[in-house]
Amino acid sequence: MKNVIALILATASTFAFGIDMDEFNEKTQISYFGEYNKGTIGESSSRAFYYQSISGRYVLNDTWTARLDLRLETNEGVEDPYVELNPRVGVQGLIYAKDKFSVFALYRLEIAAVKGSTDVDRTVKPKIYHAANYSMGKNSFSMGVEVSRWLYEDGKDNLENDSGFTKLGLFTDITYRYSFDDTKTFQIYSELPFEKPGNKEGTYLVNDGERHLIGMEFAVPGTFLGGTMKGLSLFPHIDYRPQNSTDTELKDLGVGAWVSAVFF
Repeated sequence: MKNVIALILATASTFAFGIDMDEFNEKTQISYFGEYNKGTIGESSSRAFYYQSISGRYVLNDTWTARLDLRLETNEGVEDPYVELNPRVGVQGLIYAKDKFSVFALYRLEIAAVKGSTDVDRTVKPKIYHAANYSMGKNSFSMGVEVSRWLYEDGKDNLENDSGFTKLGLFTDITYRYSFDDTKTFQIYSELPFEKPGNKEGTYLVNDGERHLIGMEFAVPGTFLGGTMKGLSLFPHIDYRPQNSTDTELKDLGVGAWVSAVFF
């Protein structure tokens, strides 16, 4: 936790030094994202988890925005349900836009700050993500690809000490959206994560948790909390995971919801 606090203070000091505070406030934004997920509708024993991320954003120029993400997860039914996750820092921006086509880029470093990462000598995890987007009236499609890999102290692979060591992480997502109006959008979202395990030779990739979400996203107009929050969005959805061989009936499907908002 001390490392996380130090990272926040260092980042804030870097941004604020030499910048007019009115300009700093204008270019700064805090966003929130939360996910609730219950693995199976039909089983009362099915454990739910809550993922939350608070992201500080600072506009650098017309293209790039710096961001710092603080993250945590809560899991039901375990002895220690609260889990702090490693923070991430980087930049994002729309690097190409013409007519109906655009390309979004997100470059981040995940900093080894929590005990589970520092105990196995992890240092940083570079994450490079690009997403292509195409819109046709009320329809839009996007596909993103991210590659990542943990780096270790002394530049060594840590297969012997880190049971989660992977030579490469590959994450892809595909999204289809149909907008009924400014407040209601039908959405299908698919995650296809893969990894190259440290104990496998060659180009062997393992499916690391494929899932498909389908639901309706609702944008809530207006501001809240005395005008400090806007852009509230809710995405309740059904969660289907084909890797789970028991997902054979309707009651076996999972349910979840995304919640996002911006504070200013």
